[in-house]
Amino acid sequence: MVIGLALLISTVIPADGDLAGCTAVVAEARVACGERVRLGPGVHATWIERRAQITPFLTGVEGGKAAIIDGPLVAAGEIRAPEPVRIFDVETRAGFRTAFERRVTGHSAMPAGRAVAAVTDARGAIIGLSRPVVVTPGRTVTVSADVGSHVIAFLTRPRRPSADAPDEVTVALETVSATRAPDVFSDAGDRILAIWYDVEARHGRIVAASKTLSLEAIDVAPRPSRVADVRAGLVTLPSIDVVVVPPRREVSTPMHLSVARNNDNREIRRVTVVPGKTQRIESLPRDLYSVALLVGGGEMEQRADLTSGVDAALTFAPEPLIVSGVVRHGGDPVRATISFRLGRSRAEATTDDQGRYELTLWQPRMYEVLVTRAESEGVSPFKDFVSVLRDMTYDVEVPGTDVRVRVTDARTGEPIAAANVGILNAWGGEGARASHQQTQNVTTDDAGTARFAPLRPGKATLYVAAEGYFGAKAQELTVADGMRAVIEIRLDPQGEARRITLLLPDNTPAAGAEVFIQPSWSATAAANGSVEIPHVLDGSVVLIRHANAASAVRRFDLQGDTWQLGVAAPPLRLGVERWSGWPEPATVTIWLDGVPISGAALRWLTRASASLPSQGDWVAFHLPAAPLRIIAQRGTLDPGVQAALAASIPYPWPAGAIIRVTD
Repeated sequence: MVIGLALLISTVIPADGDLAGCTAVVAEARVACGERVRLGPGVHATWIERRAQITPFLTGVEGGKAAIIDGPLVAAGEIRAPEPVRIFDVETRAGFRTAFERRVTGHSAMPAGRAVAAVTDARGAIIGLSRPVVVTPGRTVTVSADVGSHVIAFLTRPRRPSADAPDEVTVALETVSATRAPDVFSDAGDRILAIWYDVEARHGRIVAASKTLSLEAIDVAPRPSRVADVRAGLVTLPSIDVVVVPPRREVSTPMHLSVARNNDNREIRRVTVVPGKTQRIESLPRDLYSVALLVGGGEMEQRADLTSGVDAALTFAPEPLIVSGVVRHGGDPVRATISFRLGRSRAEATTDDQGRYELTLWQPRMYEVLVTRAESEGVSPFKDFVSVLRDMTYDVEVPGTDVRVRVTDARTGEPIAAANVGILNAWGGEGARASHQQTQNVTTDDAGTARFAPLRPGKATLYVAAEGYFGAKAQELTVADGMRAVIEIRLDPQGEARRITLLLPDNTPAAGAEVFIQPSWSATAAANGSVEIPHVLDGSVVLIRHANAASAVRRFDLQGDTWQLGVAAPPLRLGVERWSGWPEPATVTIWLDGVPISGAALRWLTRASASLPSQGDWVAFHLPAAPLRIIAQRGTLDPGVQAALAASIPYPWPAGAIIRVTD
C-alpha cells in the first residue's frame, strides 16, 4: 500500500504500526521505522528488522513516497562472512512478493532457514558460491564462497502463484550422460533459484516447465574453477481464445470444444461452450493443435499454431445442415446404420424399415459415408463420398454383390487364418480407363474366409498374402451387378527358412532394411537386423536397401548368415548425350556386386529412372562408394557384349560425367 507524497522523501512503517525497536533497511541503508529517508528516483529494495525478527521478503519502495510493509516477520539469525558477499535466502516461501537477498560485509541478520553466499565481480556476475548454510534463530553462522565448476540459475516469473492456484515448477540440468536435479532449489515470490555444484560435463542445458509456464532451453558451458551464472525469464504458456457464434437456427444440443495435438490427435482438453462468449483455453504447451467444436455427433475443426508462444484466436460459426435420404441394397430399402465422417467427427443415424434416415452435419465439406447393413455383421461397411454444402437429399445405393475369398494351404487344403486379402475395385469410365477406384483390405477368419463390403460393378484386382506362404499372383475379376461368388485361393508354404543378419557399415543392425526377391517375395529386417529367407529361394538374387547404407545385391545360397551393407556414395549425376532419333528409349543397366541390374530392380534400389530421361540428367541414389560399371543401350545386347561395352565411372564421382548411348 502506498500513502502520502513527499518529493524524494520516504518513510517506512510496519503494517501493525509498532515502531518500537523497528529498523527499516532501504537500499542497504538503515533507518528507524517511521523516520524520513532521502531516496533517489526509482524503486528500492526494502525490509524490516525488529527484535531478532525480519521480513523474509523484499518490498519495493519508491523515492518520494511512504510505504507500509504488510507481511509477517519471522525469526532471524546472523550470518558472518570474511569477505563481502551477496546472501540469498533459498527457502521456498509461499505467498511472498519478492525473494529475500542482501549484501553482507562482516555480519548481518537473515531470515532463519537455508542461505547461500555468492561473490560477485564488478559487473554483478557471480564468480564464487558457498554451499548452503542453515541460519538458526539467535545464532551466528559463518559462510564463505569457493570457486568451482558450479551452475547457478535465476529464473524470473511473469506472475506470482497464488495460494489458490499453486504452480510447481520443475528445473533440471540436462547433459549428454544424465538429467540432474538442482542441488539447491528455491521457489519464492518473483523468482526461482537453482544451483548445481561441481558439474563435470562441459556442455549442458537448463530446462524448466510447469502447468502454466515454460522456458526456452538455455545452453550452458561449465568450466573448471568458473561459475556459470544464468539469468532468464519463464514465460506464460500460450492460450487459445475461442468464440462460437450463436447459430441462426435454434440448437438444443450441448456444444463442447475438444483440443488435441496435431501429431497424435489425442484429446488433452474438453470444455463446455456458451455460444456468443469467449472461451479461453489456457496454458497449452507450444505446439500445433486441432480445435474441434463438437455438437451432437457432428464436428467443426480448425487449426491453432502456438509454436511461437503467441496466443491464438478462433471463431466458429456453426449452422446445421440437414441431410436425409433412403438407403437401398440391391435396389430394395434396407435397415442400416449410416455414418458421415470428417476428420475426427462422426454423425450417425439408423434407417427405419423403409430405409429412411435423417441427420445433422455442421460443416459444408466433403464427407466419407459408411453404410453397415443390419444383417451384415462382420462385413466391412460400404463406403462412398458426398459433398454436403447445404440441406440436401442423399440416397445411398448399396450394390447387391457379395464376393468372398477363401484362402487355403495348397499342400494340405487347410484354411489359412489371418491371411491379408486386398481388392482394388474400379468402376465408371469407358473401356479400361476407370474413373473411380476403391481399395479394401480384409483379414481371413479361422475358416480362412474374407468377406468384402459390396463391390461396385466393374473390374477388381485381388491380392492375397499370408505369413509363411508365398503370395498369390494378382487375380483380375469382372464384377457384375448382383454378383455372388466365393473365390478359392491356394497358397504355397514357404517351408524352412534361413536367418540372415543384415548389418550397417558401422556394424549396427540394419533394422528396417527392405529385402526383395523378384517377382514377389519381400521382407523387412527386424530390430536385430534379421530376416528369414525360405530355403526354396536358394540361388535367387536378393535386393537390399536401407536409408543409412548403400543398396546391395546378394546371391542367396544357404551358406552365409551375415551380410554387411556398404557405405553409400553421394548421388551420382550423369549428363545425357542426346542422339538422333530421340526420344526412342535407352535402357540403363548398372552392375552391383557383380550382378547386372536394370528395369524395376534398378528403380527400387537406386530411385533412378530405368531409362535415360528426355530432359535433364540421370541421377541415382544409394550407390556403393566404389567405381561403377554402367551402360545405356537401345535394343537388346548379348550379356557378354553388354558387359564388355559397359563404361566404368571412377569413385569419387567425377564432375560433369556424361553417359552415351550404345546401339
